Amino acid sequence: MGFETAFPMHSSLKTVFLAAMLTTSLPAGAQIVIATSYVTGAAGWGTDTFVGQSITTPQDGSWNNISFTLLLSSGAKAPNVGDLYLLDQAFAGPVGTLSDSAPGYIAKSSGKTNGSWSFDNSVVLNPASTYYFYTQSPQNPFYYSYSYADGTAYKLFSNTAGSGYYQIQTDGMDTLFTLEGSAHSVVPEHASSSLLVAVTSLAITIFLVRRRNRSAAR
Repeated sequence: MGFETAFPMHSSLKTVFLAAMLTTSLPAGAQIVIATSYVTGAAGWGTDTFVGQSITTPQDGSWNNISFTLLLSSGAKAPNVGDLYLLDQAFAGPVGTLSDSAPGYIAKSSGKTNGSWSFDNSVVLNPASTYYFYTQSPQNPFYYSYSYADGTAYKLFSNTAGSGYYQIQTDGMDTLFTLEGSAHSVVPEHASSSLLVAVTSLAITIFLVRRRNRSAAR
């Protein structure tokens, strides 16, 4: 016995039910480049460097499934050592003080995916917003460019006690980076699942009411 035979539904109810099933079966979006500063032949430093980068997101959309990558001048991925912190304001604290209690803290990287820092899918970047990414460990080598106009690089002045991050330059210096993410759905996954449950429950209720009415009419 097919589903439609067991659960006779009005055509409009069928449409809603099928839409709910399709919504819950949609695959996660592929990653796209949100921002990048990569240029060929970029200069670099071959010393241990704690670095940061501010990034302003595009005007349209929002993104999750975030990954951030420091790049080499060849375009390959840099070592990307240690953890990466995401804040909504610049950080000026001394080395070793990056934590979830830092002013403006949003999230810490959940791990690495194919050599890039990745964040939990619950972390969402909003449109037209400035975010700050900081490494908690020194990076070596570290490459920079002047190709990204919507942010700037930060560097730890030294590893001595009490020293903090500072803006490298005000004329547009940036780390060599790429920031990627997936288009964030307006409807959360749990909401579409709840819709499917609700529609299924409604279909069963209608079926039981109709069966009861047919039995009463005999």
